[in-house]
Amino acid sequence: MGRLPEAWIAPAEVRELRELTRYRHKLVHLRTSCKDQVHGVLAKLGIPVTCTDIFGTAGSAWLDGLGLPQPDPTGPLPDYRRSPDPVRPQR
Repeated sequence: MGRLPEAWIAPAEVRELRELTRYRHKLVHLRTSCKDQVHGVLAKLGIPVTCTDIFGTAGSAWLDGLGLPQPDPTGPLPDYRRSPDPVRPQR
């Protein structure tokens, strides 16, 4: 035998730390995405941001006091069944 190099398999502790690191990275990415969406909504509504950190204590109070329009949960939902499928090309 001896023709193929041996593969190194990390110990269980290292694999667990890697899994935790991947999960933390995913959560940080999700948090950043949510914060970016908040900034996007404020920009779309034309609301100038007056706080340096809108997710801190003062910024959260500022956001609560804005009185932003809320989506209508009973309103019509978009019908995605009629939209073209991005995976399959149109014939």
